[in-house]
Amino acid sequence: MNTFTKALLLLFAFTFISCDKDFNTLGSDIVGDEHFNFEKYNAENLNSYIKPTGAVQTNNLPINSLGIYSNSVFGTTKAHFVSQIEMVNPDPSLGYNHYIDPVKDSVYVYIPFYSTLESTSNEGDRVYRIDSLYGDNEAKFNLKVYENGYYLRDFDPSTNNQTTQKYYSDFKPTIDNYKGAQVLNNGDVNENTEFFFDNKEILIYKTNGNGQYYDSEDQLTNDPDKYVIKERKLPGIWLNLNQSVFKSRILDAVALGKLYNNNTFKQYFKGLYFEVEENVTNQGSLVKLDFSKAELVVQYHYYFEDGVTNPELALKSSLKFQMGYSETGTKKSNSVNLLEFSNITSSYSEALLGNNNDGKLHLKGGVNGSVAYIDVFNDAELATLKAKKWLINEANLVFYIDQTTMLSADYEPQRVYLFDATNNKPLLDYYADISVGSSPKFNKYIHGGIIQKDSDGRGTKYKIRITDYINNVLNGTNPNNNGNARLGLVVTESIGIVTNAFLKTPFTIGSDEIKYVPVASVMNPLGTVLYGTQSTDPDKKLKLEIYYTEPN
Repeated sequence: MNTFTKALLLLFAFTFISCDKDFNTLGSDIVGDEHFNFEKYNAENLNSYIKPTGAVQTNNLPINSLGIYSNSVFGTTKAHFVSQIEMVNPDPSLGYNHYIDPVKDSVYVYIPFYSTLESTSNEGDRVYRIDSLYGDNEAKFNLKVYENGYYLRDFDPSTNNQTTQKYYSDFKPTIDNYKGAQVLNNGDVNENTEFFFDNKEILIYKTNGNGQYYDSEDQLTNDPDKYVIKERKLPGIWLNLNQSVFKSRILDAVALGKLYNNNTFKQYFKGLYFEVEENVTNQGSLVKLDFSKAELVVQYHYYFEDGVTNPELALKSSLKFQMGYSETGTKKSNSVNLLEFSNITSSYSEALLGNNNDGKLHLKGGVNGSVAYIDVFNDAELATLKAKKWLINEANLVFYIDQTTMLSADYEPQRVYLFDATNNKPLLDYYADISVGSSPKFNKYIHGGIIQKDSDGRGTKYKIRITDYINNVLNGTNPNNNGNARLGLVVTESIGIVTNAFLKTPFTIGSDEIKYVPVASVMNPLGTVLYGTQSTDPDKKLKLEIYYTEPN
């Protein structure tokens, strides 16, 4: 069988890979392990090191976090957030003598988790798994919601409003100085002082609008077993909020013109602030929130005619608000994920200071994270390899996990992302890979970076295919296609998100100023420890494997 036929069969095999669970075990070992007797070269002058990110830009993230996550290898992350809210329908008309009935009306906020439906019973009950949840989801913590008093600007006045405003992960003290005096979530204890992330779907029952429930025959009933389900919502945060506050701050503000449009409204009511506190030290969990489906609803009653005061003649309505920010869509509710990092472990602290001499790379996402950098070729090696004119068949970077250190970690990053750190963009291999997994998290699986596991389910390595990059470095003529770029490695929440976030305090590598970090790493609080190029273990140290064919 010739090489071309074998390559076609290999590509055919890629097309039918679809199971994420199998892929986690096999990983990119599927790709390129049969090298058809190609020659192999291990790069000789690889250099790897990490740099701390410090505070990072966290406004209008594609995915926001909330909660508490304690990582035994790195430290504890607390994720709070503040967000504007927008009217779905501006300039509302509320009718006459509007009021909120404490029994018949509700004021609530709902923000769904990212979740996956696992099963549905014969009765229609659905069981979900919460995606991207870290920690013990049954561990209770204190969740407080306040009115935010700090206006989140669209543009930066220090640049004469020529650039968008940047807010950073360490912005919490400022928000604390402007938060309202009253806690707004005043429902049951599982909505505040004993809050936890519940994976149950949220059920909305059919009522007559006045707090009475219908059964399947459209008859009023007081039997909960006979309630008719009108709507099923994905698992998420559901909090009942203080009715009198929203009557005063929202409903009564209509007559003052404060709800004329969203620009006016956001200047008046500056949003909501969600703050978490531990009930027990280092206990809690952290989850990802889907702002695109978030809503705040203020239900109320009103009269059709002025002067009518008979409650039996009152009509029910609601004001609806939304959260979420979209660069291209209509949603423009600015938000900031406020991240705190504490209880930093001594090993991670020393690694950030550069005091570890073991050649290991402590890689962490989120706030006070770290980025690994890899310098691939020095000038001498690069000149030697370019002169050989090799046909590059395959090239891989292989990062082995320090399993001894990571044994105590409850979670490991499912994927790492390798990027061009010189130009702050993906590699050629990223763009060239159009492979699709059964989940978006596992797209571009030929390029790789997906964790590979042993029989005990512990991570062993991450393998990243960089064939196009190496071929361009050695044989290409377009210096804009990565060139001999410095490479960066981060944990990632989403392989499909490759935009960048600003560092609050840039740092330098040699003469280069580093201003950015991939935003998907900011959204992921996890970390891992990898063997670098200075490792004394020859079997585990970072390798660049190049498979090539000599020119004829």
